Amino acid sequence: INYMTLLPHQERVVKEQLELSINIEKLDNFLQTDIFKLTPENEQQLLLRQHNVMSQYNSILEQRINLWKTKK
Repeated sequence: INYMTLLPHQERVVKEQLELSINIEKLDNFLQTDIFKLTPENEQQLLLRQHNVMSQYNSILEQRINLWKTKK
């Protein structure tokens, strides 16, 4: 993508996707810690679901961004 040619809403999506990927990485790292292992099972399950949904959302944003790449 030529970031100079993005429309304002596209710029926001690119920024959001970048921030989301950073947060996914942070959550990934947390899921590997002893703190996570000591977290109650029901909360662990919610965190794993959260990770899954965040990853799905990230994939959707990436697909949208890739569509813009092919239109240029």
